[in-house]
Amino acid sequence: MKVENGADSMMDQIQRMNVVGDDDKGPVEGESDQEKAVRQQRLKHRMNLFVFVQVLLKYLAKVDRDLSFLCKEVLQECSKKNKAGDPAYRSLAMSIQLQLRKTVGETHWARVEQIQRVAQMRAQRKREQNRAKLKK
Repeated sequence: MKVENGADSMMDQIQRMNVVGDDDKGPVEGESDQEKAVRQQRLKHRMNLFVFVQVLLKYLAKVDRDLSFLCKEVLQECSKKNKAGDPAYRSLAMSIQLQLRKTVGETHWARVEQIQRVAQMRAQRKREQNRAKLKK
């Protein structure tokens, strides 16, 4: 993973880190409904984190470029420790979330959460408007 500005897109960097994980390739034979629900919840958390990290990096690129680069280094470090089998980094998604939150602090973290909520509400409104147009 390259950290230099413009070397790779933010999405490419995060995707190569395999945030989704190999354990979520689809239904597992003999899986109970509860196990399926837990697996789906974990996948949803990882995907939400994936989007959150994109928004965070884009936000930091505008307000604090140095912190943006530091966050990319944190992402790299989490990925390396996860691949090396460090027990504290067994869950890549959780380690990324914890380490990034510690790195950026609560002020930036809360601001990005707010930005993401507003974007999700706008997207939902737009989907509803499009559905209403299709029904007409």
